Amino acid sequence: PNKNVIHLCHLQLEGSEQLLKEFEKKKMQGLHMEEMIEHKEIKRLNPIEKGHSVARLAESMIVALRWSIMRITKPVDKLKNSEFTECVDAGFPQAGSGAPHYTPAHRLGDFTFKDYAPKAFKKLRQHLSGVNELEYLEMIAANQKFLEFISNSRSGAFFFFSSNGRFMIKTISKAECDFLRHNLKKYYTHLMSNPKSLLAKVYGLHRVKIGGVSLKFVVMESVFYSKNPKYIHTIFDLKGSRGQTRMATAEDFSRAPTENFTSTVLKDNDFVDRKVQISLHSETMKAFREQITKDVEFLKKLKVIDYSLLVGIHYKDKAVPQDGQPFRLTPQGGAWKRERAPSFKGGAEVEEAPTSLQQEDSETKSPLGDTKPSESSAVSAVTPHDADVRNTFDSRDDKIIYYMGVIDILIQYGVKKKMEHTFKTSIRGESEQEVSVIPPDRYAKRFLSFVLPRIT
Repeated sequence: PNKNVIHLCHLQLEGSEQLLKEFEKKKMQGLHMEEMIEHKEIKRLNPIEKGHSVARLAESMIVALRWSIMRITKPVDKLKNSEFTECVDAGFPQAGSGAPHYTPAHRLGDFTFKDYAPKAFKKLRQHLSGVNELEYLEMIAANQKFLEFISNSRSGAFFFFSSNGRFMIKTISKAECDFLRHNLKKYYTHLMSNPKSLLAKVYGLHRVKIGGVSLKFVVMESVFYSKNPKYIHTIFDLKGSRGQTRMATAEDFSRAPTENFTSTVLKDNDFVDRKVQISLHSETMKAFREQITKDVEFLKKLKVIDYSLLVGIHYKDKAVPQDGQPFRLTPQGGAWKRERAPSFKGGAEVEEAPTSLQQEDSETKSPLGDTKPSESSAVSAVTPHDADVRNTFDSRDDKIIYYMGVIDILIQYGVKKKMEHTFKTSIRGESEQEVSVIPPDRYAKRFLSFVLPRIT
């Protein structure tokens, strides 16, 4: 069967027949979906204000996190075994409470809060984040508001960003919460022994209960954080699976970018289709390969599956999206195509796309010539990056910055996952290269077999 037709069958289009026809036409010409979808606006991550659908939840989280951070004032030295399993359960009545927790008065209505292993997570923050508790308080829970972020996660989890974008607040399932609590000491030991670990950095585990609704959540450091923010032009989520769902859909490409990053997450088949290679300096490449192998071996011992290597790519010589100027992405995710006002004849020229992330000419210009972000842009395309920020890597030719980390590390291969694996492989006859859920040892092998050869 025709490869292009197979690719089309994988698209999850809802009521977009015309788009499908256009894509089929473009695909037959050897072009990619992102060349034909043009965005005319930027999605802004707005503060969660009063009246927002999750305003009460977000504000309750802030009140409780502020209390949690301020409750332990002294630095944590040596941890006791009991402090890895500690759970502080506090009520937050609207009028405030006295001993033993002394929770503050607030206007949100009564709710309860659980703070899991607060001293262990504080110790991790002390050792890994490079911020003190006052800075952490300011970023997470001072007088700031969370920024909304709509995720396309199939898990149904939702996310908030801290006001400066450094931390993410993500809801998790009970199973994920239980898994982290049970394995917290092992996770802690691994991170303390491997300060350059690529594993997602969890700095807090909590539960808030409002009106009978209980939500567990973690505070994590964003893989894309940098002291000098950079626009993330391209994002890949890589699991090592080549199944039908492991490619971006038309719906993914239709999402407008934010001020800080593209909203389209590409996947394994997109990565292969574009012949991407992540080219690092030789010593960096060696250290990266060694560290990710250690991290994956650790996850395998804990029987974790379904994790991904999240890759964000910033091109130093490329423009960033701006309001009022239509734009679209090239096939390789390299440059933003720009068009003048309607008086410009011919629109944007389509340049020949490179076949790898290392082959694009640094002198490539848009139809507008030397297009630069305006002074008011949210991020800069040219300022030098903070070289010692974890998870940040320069390309060998120093034209690209990669942001990389291993995410979704709380899914264990339990009874439900075993049943899913059996159903997909034994009943539906799918191969283990196509299905996402496979036993931990084989998942780790498949993941590394996919990632390591592409880090050069």
